[in-house]
Amino acid sequence: MSDKHTPIPFRLAGLAALAALVLMGRAAWAQEPAPPADDDELRALIDEAGTADDHDGANLVTVFKRTRVDVEDSGLGHIHNHELIKCLSEKGAAQLARLRLDFDPASNFVEVRSLRILRADGTVEDLPLDRFVDLPQPQHAIYWGAQMKLVPLPRLQVGDAVEFSTYMKGFLIAYLDEMTGDGGGSGDGAADGDERYIPPMRGHFYDIVYFHDHHPVKLRHYEVRLPRNKPLQFEVHNGEVRSYVSHDADHMVYRFWKSDQPAFHGEPRAVDFPDVATKVVMATVPDWPE
Repeated sequence: MSDKHTPIPFRLAGLAALAALVLMGRAAWAQEPAPPADDDELRALIDEAGTADDHDGANLVTVFKRTRVDVEDSGLGHIHNHELIKCLSEKGAAQLARLRLDFDPASNFVEVRSLRILRADGTVEDLPLDRFVDLPQPQHAIYWGAQMKLVPLPRLQVGDAVEFSTYMKGFLIAYLDEMTGDGGGSGDGAADGDERYIPPMRGHFYDIVYFHDHHPVKLRHYEVRLPRNKPLQFEVHNGEVRSYVSHDADHMVYRFWKSDQPAFHGEPRAVDFPDVATKVVMATVPDWPE
């Protein structure tokens, strides 16, 4: 028996490599957590999130946070968030006495689409959305004019969960420049009045996605859908993140997710959260210097 390897024709080798990539893609797709289809699946996820004893005495746990971003040719991003947070202790219930959503009116617009409480006893409370009020954010040193949407929540008990969904358009990266729009249409797909929400580097999209929080996170999932002529460059920092890339005739779709993240705990004299938390940095620009 010869110890020499029989050479594989290039074409067959290429087909074998392609088949391996297809199988790897299917495996990644199979492992990607699917969104809950109904309230029964939501309840199952809440139960699977466990108790404080399962999370080193944590007061809250994010059962999931899912983000879907649809990017226009102008670079304008339409951001859909769906989040479910469970109370694990009385202290956690007190921390969720109100819901706060931060935004900057100079560069993004936020709208709450749904808000409800899934009680541990099986009841569901749909909360009116007109109770949200816009207030200035507490600020220090640099005064951006940032605001927050704030709404009080009914008293929660251990085991209750708060589910909410929001829509945002715009971008979240600050610029030391005057951010004012002319109120007119963009001429490249953005609706009238959306000019102020298009990033200053027009035609490009960029974001930074964090996968940790100050309490445990069972699932953080992020999906961005872009025109096919805007491929995304991305890098993962401070850990590992699963990803999957697909496409159709007109779009590229990138998905990132990470499961079972413990709470982030800062330390005295340590670097800031953004420098050590697991994150994906992404942009459609041709290179990082640009």
